[in-house]
Amino acid sequence: MARLNPPVLITANALAGGEVIYLTEQQTWSPRINEGFIFNDLDTANTVMVARALEHEVVGPYLMSVLVDNGQIKGQDYRENFRSQGPTNYWHGKQAENDDASV
Repeated sequence: MARLNPPVLITANALAGGEVIYLTEQQTWSPRINEGFIFNDLDTANTVMVARALEHEVVGPYLMSVLVDNGQIKGQDYRENFRSQGPTNYWHGKQAENDDASV
């Protein structure tokens, strides 16, 4: 796996339903990547992630490198961009809200 570079978000899957979620500045989880809190320090991000991993509402939290372009957050790799689009069976969830579900 490639070395992680800041900025990063904390991402996981919701235990109930499996949706991709992102930790927000308010320390809650959101299915919207643009609501994710950006960490510029890997040590701080890792400490927060480990603490949040003990919750029973998430599965498999990890840090993901992101890019911020014109206020929009985007994963630095294809996998994270794909995950942020929501389930692959279109027309529900995030896809229903955004006709342009291209990655």
